[in-house]
Amino acid sequence: MELKNNVIISLNKKDKNLVVPKNAVGVEYPVSDICTVDGFESFVVEVGNAHFYVESGCLIWRDKKMIVAGLKDAKIPEDKNVEKIAVGAFMYQSDLQEIEIPENIKKKIDEYLFKN
Repeated sequence: MELKNNVIISLNKKDKNLVVPKNAVGVEYPVSDICTVDGFESFVVEVGNAHFYVESGCLIWRDKKMIVAGLKDAKIPEDKNVEKIAVGAFMYQSDLQEIEIPENIKKKIDEYLFKN
């Protein structure tokens, strides 16, 4: 993972287990430009990071109320803390068969959301 000004700007293709450092404050957008990992297996947010959290297999950017990335068994949270799904959030999760998108998510679904 590479950070610039505490913003995640690239991910190593071999990093299947993503650890978000406590000093990370954001992600370069669109996420699909940096998310070339062939299927994440886990997400961990280091203690002390107030900008990201993990819930139900989703890595969520708290400040933007956005799912940044999801695992193959992710369940999109049905609460007001998540309003968007980033472009490419489920890209390269080839084992993902089905996911329910709750009504609270804004319906701007991009074609690259589930690519590959």
